[in-house]
Amino acid sequence: MDDGQVRGPKMFRLWRVCFVSTLLIHSHFSGVAGTTGSNGAVLRMSRTALNKAVSGKMSGSSSQNNLQMPAGAGGGLLGSGGLLGGLLGGGGLLGILGNGGLLNTVQGLTGLRIIDLTLPQLSLRLLPGIGVHLNLYTKVAINGKSLLGFLDILVEVNITARTRLTQEASGVPRLVIEDCQALLGGINVRLLRGLLSGILDGLVSNLLRNILPGVLCPVVNVVLDLTNGLLLTANSLVPLGLLGSIQYTVSSLPIVTGQFIELDLNTVVSQLGGGLIDYPLGHSMMPISMPPMMEATEAQLGLSSNFLGCVLTALQKEGLMDLELSDGDIPGIPPLTTAVIGGAIPKVSSMFKETRPLTLKIRVPSAPTVKLQKNRGIVSLFVKTEINALNPNSKKTPICVLGVDVRLNAKFSVGGDKLMISLSVDSTQLSILSTSVGRFDVSVLGGLVGNIFSFAFLPAINTVVGQGIPLPKLMNINFNDANIDILDDLVVLSS
Repeated sequence: MDDGQVRGPKMFRLWRVCFVSTLLIHSHFSGVAGTTGSNGAVLRMSRTALNKAVSGKMSGSSSQNNLQMPAGAGGGLLGSGGLLGGLLGGGGLLGILGNGGLLNTVQGLTGLRIIDLTLPQLSLRLLPGIGVHLNLYTKVAINGKSLLGFLDILVEVNITARTRLTQEASGVPRLVIEDCQALLGGINVRLLRGLLSGILDGLVSNLLRNILPGVLCPVVNVVLDLTNGLLLTANSLVPLGLLGSIQYTVSSLPIVTGQFIELDLNTVVSQLGGGLIDYPLGHSMMPISMPPMMEATEAQLGLSSNFLGCVLTALQKEGLMDLELSDGDIPGIPPLTTAVIGGAIPKVSSMFKETRPLTLKIRVPSAPTVKLQKNRGIVSLFVKTEINALNPNSKKTPICVLGVDVRLNAKFSVGGDKLMISLSVDSTQLSILSTSVGRFDVSVLGGLVGNIFSFAFLPAINTVVGQGIPLPKLMNINFNDANIDILDDLVVLSS
């Protein structure tokens, strides 16, 4: 086959699959693609989603529910390598009384030291317009010495803190502590040898109730550091394979209600060379209006039609919606030859006494548009189709250029943390842009064009858009099994 000759659809599809096989794969980068954007997405996370994410981060597994006292001082949260290791000093051990403790010996008590904490059990509630109220339940293991011998102490503690949700200069949301209190519950004091006197028991209990609350509030800082680390993922840059990137950034101070935290996200679609894909002129730039969030829903993500249109435009600008065909490339349809169209366009028969193969160059010269309305998604394209006859010397004789207004039905699904799109033909409308064979009734080519779009153009487009659009990844929220609702100008995923 000559290098200039049009390749068959199998070779074309193989090239296209190879080119976009990494298209829209989700990963994070540290760079910033652009400084301008529009609110193309809204992300909501409920109290339950926030609680699960932070608890999972604390325990290393979101399924961890039970709290068990560590077997020894070397493990658990305060031991070497533990979650709180080093936070309270002394290699994770905090001295309270004497021997490097916070206070000197008090009435025969010395060397009181926190040796470990159980994994805090977290519960939280959202404070509308403010932030998050945290409650941590934990058990504190303490040992020390008294005049009667060594002490082994176990204290139940409830730590509560009110935090305010703020926004850093980069746009990332951040929780900041406004106040903290630690309330002690049961205190179990055991003398390793001998009998514990009531006086000593009361002395230890009173001492710990006065000292421990101020000592344990730093535990909240650890939990907030974990939470704020998860919130950092609100700003992310995900690649469009070899084409460019999508940048998600928080555009304004998050909204806190009693049910959820809502983040408005700027969405910037950038080309590999650095150019930004602008929203189509005339399209609404109004804030996204989200539907009510059901009580059982843990997270909700709304993606605007403008944003989806920008992503498809990035594909269009890279030429991934363009296609070249020749006779024999499309199984199951009549041959693409001058004899076939000559029956409908007489001048073609007179121009070519011998049957010549045809070549078709199909291009999408302008940006696609996406329209979303209740329960329906529509992608509109203008397709320019050049029809040429291929001569024996490989030179092409132009026959005509057709314009095809195409409406495609869009079906959405979620898989692999990406919004998947599948397109099907709704309607096509033909027009003549130019002709070398005189005027003719363009409708006579309707059947041929319909077959080409159904058997060649549409599969090629679905190969491209079917790779999916990477979703913002915040708090490890999983939308893969989400319910999908198509509303006016909005696709909503509810998990």
